[in-house]
Amino acid sequence: FNDYLNKQCIVDSFEVFNESFEENFRNFLYKKNLKYNTVNQYIKVLKIMLKSAHKKGLLSSYYFQDFKTSGKETDNVYLTKNEIEKIYSLDVSSLITRTSSRIELIRDTFVLSCQLGIRFIDLVNLNSNANFDFTRNIVTITTQKTKEVVVIPLSNITKKIREQKLPLFTT
Repeated sequence: FNDYLNKQCIVDSFEVFNESFEENFRNFLYKKNLKYNTVNQYIKVLKIMLKSAHKKGLLSSYYFQDFKTSGKETDNVYLTKNEIEKIYSLDVSSLITRTSSRIELIRDTFVLSCQLGIRFIDLVNLNSNANFDFTRNIVTITTQKTKEVVVIPLSNITKKIREQKLPLFTT
């Protein structure tokens, strides 16, 4: 927001929020290559703050109430189970040289993250915060961001990768 004020040479005050503000601010955000839903999130947060300022008597205009904040449905792009299996089965031995011997590790780590569907930080901390139960074919993870306990079914590929004793699984 401060970037917008500076680039537009506008003094920081509640007077900024007039009838032309929303369109000008949206255009500014779009010029920064932000997507529709991201811009709407900015507007939504701003609208909440302006509503609070209005309740406290800091803002007299009601223009902010007309700010549009509805998002659009987006396509979630993901790999299918078959595509993940193809990546895992890919023979990368011809790509391995003395300087790039980590390619199998990178491939297996990527496939593991796809199989488990966890955040990168949870993948990095997999050894310290995961409990693999091969009799029940599950892994239990306490996620770092939300502190939620998540139970994830283990696929055959995940079990094979786990058995390879990757550096990910060493203490």
